[in-house]
Amino acid sequence: MATITASVGNYKGKLALPYVTPAIMAADTIVNNWCDVRTNVVGTAVLRKWDGATLRARTCGFTGQSGASLGEVTLATTKLEIKLELCQKDLAATWEADLMRNSKFAPADTNQAFLQYIAKAAAQDIEKNMWRGSYNSTDGTTSGGTSTSAFGGFNSIIVAGSPTAETLLGGATTASNILARLSAVVAGAPSAIAGDENTYLYMSPAMKVLYYQGMAATYGAVLGEMVESYAGYKIVTPRGMPDDTFILSPWNNLVFGTDLTGTNVDVAAAVVDLNESTLEDVVRGMVAVTAGCAVVDLNSLSVARRAS
Repeated sequence: MATITASVGNYKGKLALPYVTPAIMAADTIVNNWCDVRTNVVGTAVLRKWDGATLRARTCGFTGQSGASLGEVTLATTKLEIKLELCQKDLAATWEADLMRNSKFAPADTNQAFLQYIAKAAAQDIEKNMWRGSYNSTDGTTSGGTSTSAFGGFNSIIVAGSPTAETLLGGATTASNILARLSAVVAGAPSAIAGDENTYLYMSPAMKVLYYQGMAATYGAVLGEMVESYAGYKIVTPRGMPDDTFILSPWNNLVFGTDLTGTNVDVAAAVVDLNESTLEDVVRGMVAVTAGCAVVDLNSLSVARRAS
């Protein structure tokens, strides 16, 4: 096998987008449109929601509706990065394997290959943090345990916000109790989202397996394998969603923000060949992104989560 040396590249702003965009947009939740995505958030963004405005009979005069309000929620993004170091020979071998498997879609050189590998790892972590960030699914707290901490995810925001429609669960979810837990989520749904076709029932892939098993035990194996919804709500299973947590919410109530405008120097990608400076057969790569989550209206969702 020939030794292939990685070229050097340092990309910021618009030049970094071909490498940074996959690190964000390849996250499972984003690919499947299971949340609202804002790609122009530089630092923070203010999300607004009208409430209390209703139609009434028209009159000649003007009387404002005192009950109307315009709520605000701030979506704050965090500066993030992944930095990796690989042996040149390992990188070259991986790239050559990609070329042999499918040269049409393989990266053009080891520089691009390395950045694509880092972007893939970043997308997986973005997905995890969107749901698990600062959230412990074993006790429902916002620290420790199963949580990650790159940025606060949807579940930690929900816990901190103490929504009205919240059911606390004791112990782990099983095939024998999952139907009761889903029933509690649906029963607690705010009237504003009841029957809404844009409202999804979010659970982890492992919880959906238990749901199938529970349905099969109760109604028969065939039905258990075919059901893709519960009480009329479509079930979606983001890969980053933690176990023992169930959310019923309109998809656009959950907002993920990042900056892909190309105007932010904090968005960057780089590859450095150490052989040229230290004679080490090592290449280093970095992808830097921004990311953050927000829930527009905590009273427009229902959640059941483990508390012990």
